[in-house]
Amino acid sequence: MVTRCRFQGTHTGMFHGVKPSGNRVSVGAIHIDRFEDNFLIEHFGQLDGLGLLRQIGAI
Repeated sequence: MVTRCRFQGTHTGMFHGVKPSGNRVSVGAIHIDRFEDNFLIEHFGQLDGLGLLRQIGAI
């Protein structure tokens, strides 16, 4: 199963050494899951980390 999602929020706390900016952020992610006999047996997720860092002013 493949799921595409988006996380939204406000940068209000320290994140990887970056002080709070107060910026609103929106970050896309994709999850790929493999099931066998109704059990989740494998998961892979990819988050747009570069996009997040740009939105909080880290780069």
